[in-house]
Amino acid sequence: MNSRKAARQAVAALLVAGIPDFQAVYDHEVLDPGGLSPIAIVQSDGTAPPTTFGADSRQQALIITISWIWTDTTEDNVDDLSDAVLDLIEANSEMDGIWSALSQDNTFSRSGYTDPIDGIVYRLESIRVIVE
Repeated sequence: MNSRKAARQAVAALLVAGIPDFQAVYDHEVLDPGGLSPIAIVQSDGTAPPTTFGADSRQQALIITISWIWTDTTEDNVDDLSDAVLDLIEANSEMDGIWSALSQDNTFSRSGYTDPIDGIVYRLESIRVIVE
């Protein structure tokens, strides 16, 4: 896939169609989620040249960030949602006319918390994926 923008939009559309639990899915960085929870944000994380000689598609790295308002059950909620996102990625590793490959990067996902946004703290998990 030669366009990072197109890759972000396609992965966001996959999340919208495949995981109805998200209150919102954004194909770009959002500074204030407006109290919505859970949400997903798909961001660009770089581009690499094609993996094989003569290939006509660049690799696009994206970050899918799951955000959930921090409560006593948030860790379980994020774990379940993370599993759903990873299952969706694995089930859609190839989509004719959209991408030839979609996979989780060979690194662990990363977890953390936001600084308060309008007094709300979000638990985050960021999953890096590669789209070709």
